[in-house]
Amino acid sequence: MKIAVIGNGVIGLTTAIKLQEEGREVVIYSKDPDRLDLLSTVSLVACALWQPYKLFKNLDEVTEAEFADVKKVSLESLKQLNKIYLSVGSAKSGIYIKKHFEYSSDSIYKENTRILKKDFYYIDVLRDFWKDEGFFDTVADEIELEVDVPFKSIDQNSIEHNFRYLHGYQTFAIDPGVFLKYLTDVFLKMGGEILKKELNLNEIKKLKERIIFNCTGKNGLSLINKNASLIAHRKMSPKKGVLLLYKLKDDHQFENTIVLDELTILCRQNELTIGTGEVKLGESPQILIDRLIKHTIEFISARNINRFGLDDFINYHSIDLFKPDVILVGERPYLSDGKGYVLNQEEFNSKFFRFSVYNNFGHGGSGVTLSCGCANKITDLYLLKVKDRLNSYNENRRKLNVSDVSIELGHFDLKDIKKLSDEELNELLAKEKGRVVDVIQQFSRQNKTYSIVALIDDKKSYRRYDTTIKKFKKGLSKVGVDFIAYESGLINYLDKLQGMLPNNIAKEFYRKMQNHHKLACSQDIFLWYCLRFGIIDFSFDDEVIEAISENAKNGIVGFSSNALISCLNIFLNAYEEKADEFLSKAFGDEVASSVKRIYYSPTR
Repeated sequence: MKIAVIGNGVIGLTTAIKLQEEGREVVIYSKDPDRLDLLSTVSLVACALWQPYKLFKNLDEVTEAEFADVKKVSLESLKQLNKIYLSVGSAKSGIYIKKHFEYSSDSIYKENTRILKKDFYYIDVLRDFWKDEGFFDTVADEIELEVDVPFKSIDQNSIEHNFRYLHGYQTFAIDPGVFLKYLTDVFLKMGGEILKKELNLNEIKKLKERIIFNCTGKNGLSLINKNASLIAHRKMSPKKGVLLLYKLKDDHQFENTIVLDELTILCRQNELTIGTGEVKLGESPQILIDRLIKHTIEFISARNINRFGLDDFINYHSIDLFKPDVILVGERPYLSDGKGYVLNQEEFNSKFFRFSVYNNFGHGGSGVTLSCGCANKITDLYLLKVKDRLNSYNENRRKLNVSDVSIELGHFDLKDIKKLSDEELNELLAKEKGRVVDVIQQFSRQNKTYSIVALIDDKKSYRRYDTTIKKFKKGLSKVGVDFIAYESGLINYLDKLQGMLPNNIAKEFYRKMQNHHKLACSQDIFLWYCLRFGIIDFSFDDEVIEAISENAKNGIVGFSSNALISCLNIFLNAYEEKADEFLSKAFGDEVASSVKRIYYSPTR
């Protein structure tokens, strides 16, 4: 069963990719999949620095646990941005290392100390991060300016506001258009699908997917129902901002970023960007646009102030500040209580529908800064729910050597195997291994534990332990298979499910047994999955499951796992969907969503 992610902004895409990395099959629903044609997209209307920006109205009012959580998710995103930057570079990822300089009227330090105010905790996070990466002197200590710099404050348009302090640090600046395209390409390459569909609560009830990740930003609350129990007291208060884009005549870049109040100036890949302030109540976006242009001109014309080469850069590219090439307008999804984002899980159950929603929205102006860390956190919540559900069905499971994922190399018919020569058998196994090699490498890179299994259909074979099966096991072992199972023996475990199955499913199973003395294919698959999940116990002495690799024989690799991936012939699709239905009804949608298939069409 696929998992649905709603929204393909930076939060939706990073969440979807994280779920894929955990072995899940994901579909994204978006009202505008062609992201780059949508000028009102929140993720595009972002200056997109790594900098936790106005997450909380007052950090002093948050608990130490909440504060530690903010630091954790921020740092995780910083590390992931760096990982992407190092692996694919700036041109492909849209991630750049920049020297960031910020003017302010107030000091970043507590009065008469050199201790950072709580709002500026991230400066120490950056200093430590860059030091670990081998960069030193990445934080420019705050200086008090000799001459006050007079500008009209963007926050207080009618009041003279003097900038008296300047501080700086090295951070990442992100070109959202390039970054979103990179994330989209990664998601699609990993087998994801993006579908155009504008959803509301009634439409969600109709989806085939029963596990929903809500990453819709400013629509996060309204999408799932304003009376949802865990967030009923919260309200969304989107703040509209603008971004002005000026085309560059060549690839000569402005290497710094500059912030004065809410005026942010930096370069994207092909554009100088200026923004993003806040459209005040009763204003039009044009008033803010005029204000941004006015303050930029005042800044580059000011005397006795370091402009870090911005005036020369504008002259070099012959930029007319009064004529932006593109104007982007969008609403950032702030929560009105000023207490940061929403990360939780909600159950929606009634007589007519059932689904789980995992909420990850409301990041305000810090979407990029928090994206990867929040994707990790909401995915961990989901994974914990899956693990707890699986453990609740089998008290012995906690004692087992449980792998992160069980990868099924293939479902082999023994009578077909008997017809193959040694060369043909080796060719078949190499082809089967090739279909899952990317998945195996992915989990190896992530240092996740996995076992490789194969199911052998021996129902029509009367000589299981002949030379064919010995040869086949030897071949499977060579391509890395840890465990094999014989389909004819799965029925022996049916009694262990007694008491676990809902009455309607139990009756369906035993009716099939009474009338046909065997299970249907979908029921066999369901039993096979229950064994691989560790929902029911097995014994090697039963001669149904057999360890064939040395790691399996020595107990280094566990048979049971928290997620399943199966490489299957496309004709098994209908049987697999029925098995999902059994899993969902018997053990919950989280368990059913932990099965991923890689279908193929046979060539022989």
